[in-house]
Amino acid sequence: MNGSGPRVITLRVVFIACALVSCGLLASVPMLRIALLRRRTLDWLAFWAMLALTIAYFFVVGVMPENSWQTNVAVALLLGSGAVGAVYFLITDIALHRGLPAAPSAFPAPYGGYGAYSPQHLQTTVPTPAYGYGYPPAQPVPPVQPVPPVQQQPLPVPQPAPQPPQQPHRIDQVRAELDELSDLLRNERKGEGGR
Repeated sequence: MNGSGPRVITLRVVFIACALVSCGLLASVPMLRIALLRRRTLDWLAFWAMLALTIAYFFVVGVMPENSWQTNVAVALLLGSGAVGAVYFLITDIALHRGLPAAPSAFPAPYGGYGAYSPQHLQTTVPTPAYGYGYPPAQPVPPVQPVPPVQQQPLPVPQPAPQPPQQPHRIDQVRAELDELSDLLRNERKGEGGR
């Protein structure tokens, strides 16, 4: 892994923002991330020291008067601890993802480590954790046989519904009957009016 994937960069931005945007109050969060990844005693000591110092600075700021020099020094050290935590995290995380010496992590890398994603490796072994923890060794996996493409049958074309037969002469017949009836009524009215 080259350490510049979108996920790695996003995590770096998030952890650096934790330390800087919180004005140093969350400066121990990136230190915790490094301690969890590398599992070194020195990283755990750095995390606990940063957490203790952050609590101490915050306590001094809360107890002392706002105008005192102790408050000003505590605020400056709190801001500085945020910057130190961000820089330490960035340097250590870049070194960790470039493959420089690092201790085993809590979550083993898939397929035995970074950069082991070769097609031959994927076809011949089953992934196992890097340190075992009681898992059986990797077993050979048979290569995957290609599936022949399925021939698709053409969909049947739906037949149009039968239309009722057109009856134009029936309409003409009704029209003629109505014309006769209207003529008959006109003649009847003329005959009534003339009497």
